[in-house]
Amino acid sequence: MRIFLCNECRQVVKKIGGENNPITCCKQEMVPFQKMNEIVGDDDSKHTPIIRQVGNFITITIENNHPMIDVHHIEFIMIETNQGFLYKRLSGLETAETEFILAENEEIINVFANCNVHSIFSI
Repeated sequence: MRIFLCNECRQVVKKIGGENNPITCCKQEMVPFQKMNEIVGDDDSKHTPIIRQVGNFITITIENNHPMIDVHHIEFIMIETNQGFLYKRLSGLETAETEFILAENEEIINVFANCNVHSIFSI
């Protein structure tokens, strides 16, 4: 799976399969997401995911009490594991935190989140 970002409207698309087929948005080819600091820049310290794990129970919180208001909030948190992806959409009125339960022998590879102001980021 790859994640794409529209440079115009900041829409995020998760693509499974069809690796050679381009994705377009706003009449432009979308850019594959690469690294956190290529997108977020100087604000990465405000967007650090904190991962707490107890057995198969995972809690992910975005550091520094990230705002969760209409004009600035985390839209989703997604984890990539050795078995696939787990996704949670957040509303603008919750805290920037979510919980996941991993399957037996499932391990976290990466954490992705999308800030509606600063865009997508990962660990």
